[in-house]
Amino acid sequence: MSENLRSGFGFLFPLGALGGFIFSLIAEQYVLGIIFVVAGILGWFVYMAVMEITTPSETGNIIILFGTLLSVGVFLSYGLSQNMFGGLELSPEGGLMSLIILFFTVLLGFAFKRTLSPNNNAHKLTGHEQSLVREALEGDSDDNTKVIVLKQEEDASSEEEDEWDYESYNPYMYAYPPEYYGDEYEYEEEEEE
Repeated sequence: MSENLRSGFGFLFPLGALGGFIFSLIAEQYVLGIIFVVAGILGWFVYMAVMEITTPSETGNIIILFGTLLSVGVFLSYGLSQNMFGGLELSPEGGLMSLIILFFTVLLGFAFKRTLSPNNNAHKLTGHEQSLVREALEGDSDDNTKVIVLKQEEDASSEEEDEWDYESYNPYMYAYPPEYYGDEYEYEEEEEE
C-alpha cells in the first residue's frame, strides 16, 4: 500500500473525532466531546506510528484545531454552570483551565509547524528535470561519462567561515574572542615560532 493511501486512511481518525465532537455538542454531552477529541488525536498518532507514516505537513494545524476543540469542551463542561433560575454562571477555574489547555496545544502545534519546514520539498525535481535525468542515465554509450548536476543551493556557511565559532569558545584559552586581539595576536604567534 502506498504511503499516500495509508496517510489518507489516517485522516479518518481526526475526521471521525470531529464528527463525534459536533454530535456531542448537539446532544449537550460535553464530556463525551472531550473523549472524542482526545481519542481521535491519539488514535491518529498511534496509527501513524504503527504504519510508519511520516508526519504530514498539516500536523501542526490539526493539533491546533484539536486543542481548540478540547479547550471548548473543557470550558463548556467545567467553565459554565447552570444556576437555579436557568441561567448560566461562569466558573473562573474552568475558564482558566480551558485557556491553559488552549495555550499549550497552540504552542505544541506551532512547534510541529516549525519542525516540519516547507523546504522539505525544495530538493524535489520537476517533471521536466526528472525526464532529463532519466534520459541521461538511460544512455547506451558506456564510453561517454556523464555528470548530472541536480539543484544546488548556495552554501551560506562559506561566507561565515571567517567568523569565530562562539559555541566552542573556551574561556580559559582566551580572555576575549580573537576579534579583540586583532592582527597583533597573530604576529606574536609567528614571532614565537
